[in-house]
Amino acid sequence: MKVIWIPAAGFLAAAIMIAQQNGQPPAAGRTKAAPRDRGQSPASRQGPRTVTAQTYSSEEIRNGEVKFASQCGFCHGRDAAGGETGPDLTRSQ
Repeated sequence: MKVIWIPAAGFLAAAIMIAQQNGQPPAAGRTKAAPRDRGQSPASRQGPRTVTAQTYSSEEIRNGEVKFASQCGFCHGRDAAGGETGPDLTRSQ
């Protein structure tokens, strides 16, 4: 019986090594995401240029203020001028 366990343990070790080298396959129905540059946050990437000026309704502006305060303001400061852990977002590019 011990003779069977030795090849089985070797097979298991080889399978683990192969899995670690190849990474895990994407979940069913999903595609593997392209690797992204971890050095930049989404906010620091340059957005697409548009021909028309950006205009927002007062409702969209209020919704943005609420979302910024709840998701971004902790790091970037309540006025987006930078905080202890987040950079100043008010500088123009």
